[in-house]
Amino acid sequence: MLFSIGLGVILGVMNVFVRDVGQFVTILLQFWFWFTPIVYVLNTLPVWARDLLSYNPMTNVIRSYQDIFVYQRWPNWESLIPVTIASLILCLFAYKMFKKHAADIVDEI
Repeated sequence: MLFSIGLGVILGVMNVFVRDVGQFVTILLQFWFWFTPIVYVLNTLPVWARDLLSYNPMTNVIRSYQDIFVYQRWPNWESLIPVTIASLILCLFAYKMFKKHAADIVDEI
């Protein structure tokens, strides 16, 4: 949730000033959905594709959910540490960005 909130606030602030961000995010989310192992299991992919998907921050989150719901086992908590750190950084950056541009957002809207 922290990752989504941070990314959403950043993109929301950017969308006020650059209206094309909304259209870009729609296309980006379609690609991001298929590059995240949501509807397929990561083990079905070739090794080079698994290595490529390891750069996606949502891969470990979805893999943890699959461990819980599909395999009935505990997730690998250590694999969630990079996503947690990235989420906190995104939220901090989003907070600073919103505080900096809050007055301009009111004027722009």
